[in-house]
Amino acid sequence: SRHGPHILAHCSFLVHIFDPMDAAFVPHALPASRARRRPARAALVCSAAPATAAKARKKVPILEVNTRAARARALLRGHKSILAPETADFSSTAAALFRKNDTARSFVPVEEIDTNAAELPNAAVARRLLDEAEGIVAAGLAAMEAAAPQIAESEAMRESCRFDLWSILRIVSYAAAVEATDYLHPENLPLFKIFYDEMGLTLAPLIAGIEAMQAALNDEKSSPTFGSLLAELASYG
Repeated sequence: SRHGPHILAHCSFLVHIFDPMDAAFVPHALPASRARRRPARAALVCSAAPATAAKARKKVPILEVNTRAARARALLRGHKSILAPETADFSSTAAALFRKNDTARSFVPVEEIDTNAAELPNAAVARRLLDEAEGIVAAGLAAMEAAAPQIAESEAMRESCRFDLWSILRIVSYAAAVEATDYLHPENLPLFKIFYDEMGLTLAPLIAGIEAMQAALNDEKSSPTFGSLLAELASYG
């Protein structure tokens, strides 16, 4: 379509600002014939692993969504974090620490955990997640697939869900480190519902995945942090 070059140029920039561990969801211009029939849709390229030359040669999973959903996902993966450090019940030091790592799309590194231990009453969970996040996300993804089998049938959908669990666990790791419950952005968290509606899913599989991550982490001090997130997502219906 005539907007294709602009969209692609814009999205090339978005890809470069994402963490390599994040999935890259890139709106592409559709072929002219399809664009006329379905002008309100965009294709999202999904990859949750670091880019390598070998991987680049493999077929990349494509997930088609409408432009509203594509925009919601771009916002979530760009600059619209579900973390709200300005209004969260964090100390100013902890808020600055989490804001910096959220911008970098990273868990808090062990050196920064140790340096700021006095500000992190549950620093132990932040350390655990540096080593255990992969297994915890795998448990969450398995629960999502059990709740909605179509996720396992679509590589693109599966990678999208995996990315969401990684991102959510990273945000939870910040709040859990300070045993916080008031940490969610009230305007950005609902963007998940827009995207999941377009994938043909309710938020129930995502909630099941988060519950499974909570069980896999098995950290009693983190339960209120998970609980507030689960309750908020459940309220969206």
